[in-house]
Amino acid sequence: MGRPRIIYCSELIDKVLNRITGWKAKLLSYGGRATLVKHVLESIPIHIISAISPPSTVIKQIQSLLADFFWGWKNDRKKYHWSSWRNLSFPYEEGGIGMRNLKDACTTFQYKQWWVFRSKHTLWGEFLRAKYCQRSNPISTKWDTGESLIWKHLMHNKVKIEEHIHWQINSGTCSFWWDNWLGIGPLANFSDECNKFNNTVVEDFLIDGQWNLEMVLQQVPQNMVTNILDIQIHYQQGVPDQPVWKLNPNEKHSF
Repeated sequence: MGRPRIIYCSELIDKVLNRITGWKAKLLSYGGRATLVKHVLESIPIHIISAISPPSTVIKQIQSLLADFFWGWKNDRKKYHWSSWRNLSFPYEEGGIGMRNLKDACTTFQYKQWWVFRSKHTLWGEFLRAKYCQRSNPISTKWDTGESLIWKHLMHNKVKIEEHIHWQINSGTCSFWWDNWLGIGPLANFSDECNKFNNTVVEDFLIDGQWNLEMVLQQVPQNMVTNILDIQIHYQQGVPDQPVWKLNPNEKHSF
């Protein structure tokens, strides 16, 4: 889980290069090359980048190979690239031709890793929790020097992803202070007294499936009490709270 070195990804670059070498680019139109790039060449690194984030140098080398193949060669020289790969990566309606920007794909998979980490119980996720946030909530945890690159990406991207995750309360298993069950962000953001080791869950503030008014008044900032009491609890004993992806109508996170 350490930092991936360029040499580890050399076989990936060779796979792309060998596939291109076997094609006669001179006999293909731009449309034909674009189809091969989208549906063959760009699919080669997807499995790797879904699991790890290759060094940026590797991503640049692969995209350079794709761009050279798309624009073609003449007399053993690269033809002029009339547009950047980033511009080609835009959808047709935005002036591009729908190529995939591998750097954006890496970022997307990093976002998905955080969603999986937060929404599912996996061996990978349990390992990270045990190693980096055994006592504290992952939302309150920060990356520290010497920790793995995967954890660094998770900590860097969590702020953007958490904005779009809302927790639906069932039995109150989500964090009272750090999970966004209120709809306006973690409650800890509105309190100066909450520390990162406060692992109180919503259920601790409930009695018989309804709010414990006395406890709420004692521990919650006064300006947030009304917001909390306005939340209607449909208590379902034994049913874990459910993370909801707010950007999707069907409440599922998809890529």
